[in-house]
Amino acid sequence: MNWKLPLAAAVVAIAGGATLYLADGRRPTLPQASGEATHPMATPAGALPTAKHDHDHQHDHDAPAAALLPRISAPLNAQARASMQDFDRLRDLAPGDAAIALGRQLEAAITPDNAAGYVQALLKADNAAVERSAIAALARSADSALMIGLAGEYSAMPPEHRGRVLQILEGAANPAATDGLIGIVAADTSEKRSPLVMSAMYGIANIGTMAGVQYLLGQVSPGNADFALMALERVRTPQGIEMIRAAAEGSKDADAIAPAFRPALRRIADAAGKP
Repeated sequence: MNWKLPLAAAVVAIAGGATLYLADGRRPTLPQASGEATHPMATPAGALPTAKHDHDHQHDHDAPAAALLPRISAPLNAQARASMQDFDRLRDLAPGDAAIALGRQLEAAITPDNAAGYVQALLKADNAAVERSAIAALARSADSALMIGLAGEYSAMPPEHRGRVLQILEGAANPAATDGLIGIVAADTSEKRSPLVMSAMYGIANIGTMAGVQYLLGQVSPGNADFALMALERVRTPQGIEMIRAAAEGSKDADAIAPAFRPALRRIADAAGKP
């Protein structure tokens, strides 16, 4: 199998869809977190351009690809505005049982219709309970287009708030987010992975679809291996663990992985299989 798939081009297709719903007010699709991610993109043409990464100013260029990704600017519909009002109520509640109950209610109530309200609550949050609930809901439900939109917001956020986006990417649970997370990683070809890219890799592993694990295995190559192996350590799905184990045994599908990396893959698979 050719591990060097043209996945950088995938971000163009996803970003194009994101731009449509962001600019025209079309809502993103947030399917439930079950089943495998689909891969509708087959864009053979150019990849997203990658900004030059200056390692002497890494903090100034924390995520070079982020500035090139579409930002979220969808108009708020009635459902989104209603969810923002609920977040306002949560912000005004004193810490206690009522605030906990409303926070959990909001975490479970995200839908394709009100997701834009959750994004706005996240971006503007000045309250820990609001921040936690928005992060939990978006990590569980965001799809590829929404993940790319959040990554596009990353570089525009105050540095002290960027961790919110990193937590969502890293905690991704919706298989439909896999392509978007892969696109975020593929858009950055710098030698030193940014926190945004590493969080996207961790999110791919956390979801653990076959396509996502295959992509991470494809990153096990000189120059990328350390980052890819760190992400693969987070895979917990049975199919993902078996793919790592097969790669460690030198399966035909993993013949592009150098034998020197197989012991590390074997250790990861054995560790993941332990209770």
